[in-house]
Amino acid sequence: MAEDPDGVTGLVTLRVVFPFGYEGVIRKDGDTVSVPVDVARNLIARGKAALVSPKPATEKRTK
Repeated sequence: MAEDPDGVTGLVTLRVVFPFGYEGVIRKDGDTVSVPVDVARNLIARGKAALVSPKPATEKRTK
């Protein structure tokens, strides 16, 4: 697993804004891709991808 200089690890889900290649596949505008944190920071900084916010819960909580 990739480790960020800040010690953060894991995968981040991004939405592709501008086409780019990753792992030998060209990701197109509108695609959603999960990448390691360090790759995500690069893609966001270069304007090629944007963070995908988590989906809100659809179930109502019961008391």
